[in-house]
Amino acid sequence: MADHIYYLPGLGDEAIHDCVRMHEHFHEFVLIGRATRRMTLLVAAED
Repeated sequence: MADHIYYLPGLGDEAIHDCVRMHEHFHEFVLIGRATRRMTLLVAAED
C-alpha cells in the first residue's frame, strides 16, 4: 500500500531518443510505502 503517490512531469524534447518517438504520450507515477519500505515506479502509455 502506498502512503504517497507522485506524478512525474514530462522531461521535454531533450529527453526524447534521437532515432524515433515510439511512445509520445505516457504518464509516470512514483508510489512510496513507508511502512513496507517500498518504492514503485508505474508507467502507463497511451497508444
